[in-house]
This record gives sequence, C-alpha cells and structure tokens, in this order.
Amino acid sequence: MVDRRYFVPKQKIFMVRGLRKTQHQSQFIPKDSIGRYWMLVATRLANGPYWSRGCIALLTSPDLDAWTVAPEPLYAPNDVFCPECPEIFTLPNGKWYLVYSRFHAPNAGTVYRIADTPYGPFRVPRDGSHGRLDGRRWYAAKSCPKAGDPDKRITFGWIGDYADDEKKWLWGGDLGVTRVMWADTNACLRIDASQEFRSYIWRCSKPVSPSNAAPSLYLCSLGTTATHFPELGSAEWKKDLMVDFKVAACDAHTFGVMLQTDSSGKGHRLQFNSQGNGFFSVALMTDFPPLDDFWADQYRIYIPRPVDGPELVRHDNVSLVDGVFLFLRGQLVEVFCGGRALSFRLPIPPNWASGERDGVRRLGWFVEDGMVDLVDINMRHSRGRKDSSVESDNGLEDAD
Repeated sequence: MVDRRYFVPKQKIFMVRGLRKTQHQSQFIPKDSIGRYWMLVATRLANGPYWSRGCIALLTSPDLDAWTVAPEPLYAPNDVFCPECPEIFTLPNGKWYLVYSRFHAPNAGTVYRIADTPYGPFRVPRDGSHGRLDGRRWYAAKSCPKAGDPDKRITFGWIGDYADDEKKWLWGGDLGVTRVMWADTNACLRIDASQEFRSYIWRCSKPVSPSNAAPSLYLCSLGTTATHFPELGSAEWKKDLMVDFKVAACDAHTFGVMLQTDSSGKGHRLQFNSQGNGFFSVALMTDFPPLDDFWADQYRIYIPRPVDGPELVRHDNVSLVDGVFLFLRGQLVEVFCGGRALSFRLPIPPNWASGERDGVRRLGWFVEDGMVDLVDINMRHSRGRKDSSVESDNGLEDAD
C-alpha cells in the first residue's frame, strides 16, 4: 500500500512496505533502545507548498524485512525542495545530529541540525554558518566514527564537476580532502582537514623556497587596496599548492588571498573581514560580480552570470588564532580556518586551452583600507613525477 503522505513520483520507483520511495539516498541505523532498526529516507511530502515539501521520513523495522512508516516525518523544515544523503548520529555530549544535503534553497550544501533526542525536534544551530558545514559545491557528505576517538567523526564529500566548455555544473565530482568533525562547547559542529591528511601531504610535498615565498608579509594601504604576488617560480603551477599562514595583527576593512587573478585584476578571492572581538567573517568570492543589462549594454561589458556568487561560501564569527590552511588542487580550492571549511572549483579560463596563461597569477595577497601582518607563512607544492615538469590537461603539473 502506498503511503499518501509522501510524494509518488512518475519515474522508476522501488517498493518499501508502507512507502513508495524515489531514488534518493537512505540510511540504515542499528537497533534503537527498544530493539528496532531505523531507516531514514529523503523524500517529499504529498501536499503543501510545492517548492518546500522536502522532508526526511523515518521507517522502523524489527527484522530488516518488514518496515513501518512513522506517523510523522522525522524532519520537515518547509524550506527545501528535496533533501539528500541523510544521516543521524550522536556524540558524547549527548546531542543528536541530523546531517543532510540540500541542492536548492537557502544555505545549500551539506548542513546539520541539532536535537536532544533522535526524534527531534531538530534545530538550526546558531553557529555563524546557518548550520552549513561548507558551501553548496561540497556535497553528499557522509561520516563515520573516528577510530579511537569517540568525540570525532571522519567525513567525506565531493566537490562538484564543472564542464567549462558548456558552462554547466555536473552531478558528482572530485572527493574533497579527508575531514574531521567534532562538536564545540556550544554543541555546534566544527570541521577541519584531518591531521592524518595534513601529515601525508607534508611527506609528499616540497617547500617553496623562502627566497620566493617569505615567511611573513606586512601590507598596508590607507583608503585604497594594496596587492602582492609572490614570485613562486615553477612551484606556482604545480598541481597541488598548500599554504599555511597566521594573522599577527589586522586593522583593515578586508584582506585575504587572490586566486587565479589575470592582468586586469579579475580573480576569485578568499576574503576576511574583521567583526571585532578577534573574530572574522570569511568568504570565498567570485572573480567579478555580473552587471545588470542596463550597465552591461551601456558599456558593452558582458560578464558571465554564473549560478553561484558573487558570494560563494561565507562563515561568520570565525577565530583565526590557529591559522588558515589553503589547499589548491588543480582547480579545486579548499580552505580551513577556525573549525570552518570553504570549498569551490575555479573555472578554467578560455585561453588556457591553448596552453597560454596570459599573465594569470595563481595566488596573491591583498589588503583594502588598512594594514595586515601575516606570519608563519608556509608554502609547499606537490612533487612532479620524478620531480620533472609533467603538464596535465588543465596546464597544471601532476603530482606522483
């Protein structure tokens, strides 16, 4: 029998007793306190406002054979078209966490909600990120307990593929770096690149010469913007480039890192804005916001209008005391700071097809209206095959 509380698709379906399920992901959970198995199903309500019917249904079973649909959805926020990849877990702090992905709606990406019991109600955390673990392009994340450390979980997600020739985002992508997840003192989830991954890439990389990348940098510019592009030599376009740095002092409107910047100054940015009390707003920004038709037509400045941006990922109330880790892997950008993550796939400039970079710089620094003092700057790059220059399809040297 079909459960009429949930949407019945016209596409191929799979039968589960009491519920017709679409090809959205589900999670099986071991027995609860009264001996039942749980299964979470990402689906949609049969009724209600069309664009916000997404929900997560709960099914229970005593034997993994016969399943019963719970009277009410486990979670129905009324602000998402359809959730994906749900999972639920608890941590030693006693809180329960519902994690799922949302491809559309406010704060798209992999998000989490918090409850005192596995039945909810699951609340949006007041964590400065609206419950987002990253941006919309780090997606379909799943986690598992970290062996030997019950306070932490290891989580994996992919960063979406982009067809540059068709200017379309695709389903699926490259697996992001291995991340560790834990709860802070306010029970909010925090995320970072795992120490095991950091140790591995340290062993498999080489330091950029200090003569090319100084370990500290002081930038100051009052009422305007100052930039600095380190001369990285052959290391600049190695496939993998890792950058660590700390902020010793800052009195600026904004500062940060410029990514893939051309000779006109157009490029993506990792941007830090001071919020006072030692905290920052951190955002990944597109290379240049598009213009509306009036200005574009008047000045014949036709800039692409991508579905993302101009603000790609943003987190507020971020501490930079422990520094910033930036990992560039081909066109992929992954940033970790203050228990937050920011990820994206940079577009490949059209002129790269001919192997020409035409003055494009992979990495630089900027400060706007003020000063910033960066210290403990450490840049490393991947080793080429037999430490020689091996060009990949996108013009970046491959690592072993």
